[in-house]
Amino acid sequence: DSRRVIHDPSRDRGKVSAASYRRSSSASSAGGSKKGGQNQDDGKPSRPLTAYHIFLQIEREYIIQTRTEDGEDTPDDGKVLMPDVPERYRNIRLAPDWYFRPGKRRKRVHRKSHGKVSFMELSQAISARWARLDDVDPETKAYVKMLAQRELEEYTREMEEYKAAALADP
Repeated sequence: DSRRVIHDPSRDRGKVSAASYRRSSSASSAGGSKKGGQNQDDGKPSRPLTAYHIFLQIEREYIIQTRTEDGEDTPDDGKVLMPDVPERYRNIRLAPDWYFRPGKRRKRVHRKSHGKVSFMELSQAISARWARLDDVDPETKAYVKMLAQRELEEYTREMEEYKAAALADP
């Protein structure tokens, strides 16, 4: 057959060649970072959790622990009753570092999901409660805002120390 195939470059938009794909993926796995080309500095403090994220942590534990059936075993994972939390949460067990930002809290041991509530159901319930928290439970809102502010102040102090050390060490 004497027909010739003519290559049309306009049809190649959005396509990635196998060679360029291999180059980009090997570059990212060989020391590149996962976040858009920015290198993550090991000594740089991680950003603190917002008041919503702190609320999400405590409310998630509340929902999961209040949905347990009587007599159901819960694993001993170092969680304890906290006396200084708002009234609603005094009967649930929390890790001592439950509101710390990533890098500050102890890494959780991997285990099977609790299976009590789906992620979507859990996130919808928590976000709906957060939206009306000022009216329903102002004590909890003030508590999580106070924790978030304390964590932000600590982060700001750590960043100042980090920047000062970076300037001193060229």
